[in-house]
Amino acid sequence: MAKLHQTAGLDDTAMELKMTPLIDVVFQLIIFLMCAVHFRTLATTLGTILPVNKEINKPQLGVKQIIITLIHNDRNPMAPAIKLDVKDIANYEELARQLNNIRQSGAEISVIVKPQGQVPTQCVVDALDACKRAGVNPILAE
Repeated sequence: MAKLHQTAGLDDTAMELKMTPLIDVVFQLIIFLMCAVHFRTLATTLGTILPVNKEINKPQLGVKQIIITLIHNDRNPMAPAIKLDVKDIANYEELARQLNNIRQSGAEISVIVKPQGQVPTQCVVDALDACKRAGVNPILAE
C-alpha cells in the first residue's frame, strides 16, 4: 500500500503520494506482457501470378535473342540457378555485367526471362532489375 507522508514546512493538509512503487509495478507489468505475448507470423509465401507476355515475337534479322533462365533450387529457393543462354551465371550483378558487355558490343539484343519450376517472385524481379541496370528491356516468358 502506498504510504502518505507530510512534506516539511507546509501545513498539515498538504500531503503527497509516493509514485515510485506505482511506476515500478507498471514497468514490471509492461515487461511481463512483452515477454508473455506471442506474435503471429505471417505466411512467407504469397499466392501471386506473374504477368506474362504471351506474344513473344521471333527476333528480327540483326537482333540477337538472349534467354535468361531461372531454375528452381530445392536447397535454397531464394537462389535459383541463373543461365544466360547456356552459360551459368553466379549472381544478378554478374548477369547485369554480362548483359551490359553484350549490349556494348554493338549488337541489338532482345532479352527473354524464363522462370522454371517454383522460382520465387523476388528472384524474377531481381533478374528483371539486373536487365534494367544493364540498359535492356526484358520480356517475361511463360
